Amino acid sequence: MNLLETIKVGRKLLLFRSGLMTCDSCGKKIIRDTHGRVRPKSFFVTCLWCGTSNFVPFHLGRFWLYEPVGGGGVSSVYRAFEKNRFRLCAVKVLRRDKLDDSEGIEAYKREVSALASIGRHRHIVRLLAHGNTDNEYYCAMKFVEGQRLDEKIAQKGRIPELEAVRILSDLITAELHIYSKGFLYRDIKPENIMIQENGRPVLVDFGLCQPRGKVSVHVEADFVDGSAHYMPPERLQCDPEGPWSEIYSLGMLMYEMLTGDKFIKSSVSEEAITEKHVHGLRMSVPSGLKNLHRPELVKIVEKMIRREAKERYQSFENLQRALYRIVPRSFWFGWLNQAFAKLGIKKK
Repeated sequence: MNLLETIKVGRKLLLFRSGLMTCDSCGKKIIRDTHGRVRPKSFFVTCLWCGTSNFVPFHLGRFWLYEPVGGGGVSSVYRAFEKNRFRLCAVKVLRRDKLDDSEGIEAYKREVSALASIGRHRHIVRLLAHGNTDNEYYCAMKFVEGQRLDEKIAQKGRIPELEAVRILSDLITAELHIYSKGFLYRDIKPENIMIQENGRPVLVDFGLCQPRGKVSVHVEADFVDGSAHYMPPERLQCDPEGPWSEIYSLGMLMYEMLTGDKFIKSSVSEEAITEKHVHGLRMSVPSGLKNLHRPELVKIVEKMIRREAKERYQSFENLQRALYRIVPRSFWFGWLNQAFAKLGIKKK
């Protein structure tokens, strides 16, 4: 968080604690009667001057939650300010209508447990704190500044080849770290990837992360979780999952980055999309990749998304080695040249 934003947020929270809010639209003061002591029954208050609906900050643990930024069916995510360290955070809170839902609580606990066990990595969101305060389940993570990958793809149309290779390579290192800690990520999709200003991707949602042992066996299930466009066929068939399953999802992601479009298209339903993963007709070389400048990259993506698990790369290391072979060695050390440039060292 930069200094100007810190001052802005600090002023907003100080005003709120004194019983005042400023309207996000017109800037005029709104009087509150809670004085920041309790969480309001309503998350929003309407400005009497301009009619704008404003989010009401609330206090949770050592965090002030002051702006909603998203959420899903189980939880909501807020931009928050950590009082003791003066830093920006993202706090995920279990929705109130899920407090009596044992499955929702278990999903929350599973995500927190996975993040705590996986630990720190430059391409994985960092867990800062978690707990249950006033019957509110929450976990706080370091706020990742940047742009979601799906928004980046929509903005650019498609990601340049070398940039896509770098993003894929960074995600593989994250997957390797997760796997080394005994887990599978299981939810690769553009919405779960933040691209920082330096181009570095960060995985931000671990709601479907599972221990390796739990997904490495055949288990019959009436319902499978995941995102329809990126789900490996073996999950749909309740077959064992492993690195080859994550590689399939990464392949679907890579195809979307390179073409700007999803590999499997259907406007009917999610069931129709998932059915195509298992039974849909496929071309030997996806037509959307024919115009790439690196034919070897086409072969890599085609192998990543093969329907039969045994025909894909079987380990993250094998996939990483394949990527290393198709681009100049200097590409992988580009960050060194940038560092030297910042230090004023010229390459001879």
